[in-house]
Amino acid sequence: PTGRLSFVAMSPNVQELPGRISEWCDVNTTGLVFSGTPTPAERYQPTSSGVETSRYQAALANMGITSLSEVVGVMVMGGTQKKVSIAGEARPELWADHSF
Repeated sequence: PTGRLSFVAMSPNVQELPGRISEWCDVNTTGLVFSGTPTPAERYQPTSSGVETSRYQAALANMGITSLSEVVGVMVMGGTQKKVSIAGEARPELWADHSF
């Protein structure tokens, strides 16, 4: 199988994402993951409800998630090697960086 994949996501523990992608893919996959500045899990506020946010943060801690980051990934499947890596340094406000 060959192909290309691009994705935009809010990723937990972004430094571990390349390893997770390599584990998920049965074929050789090369790619880059561009990441935003990590938000500590205890400061992540996914909703406007204080109760819901506190339960969400507790669940993240229970799963060992220490931070969340905006990511943009670009992958090519079916090449000659398996190498997915983080592209450079984290960019503040990655999704708002339209010139990037």
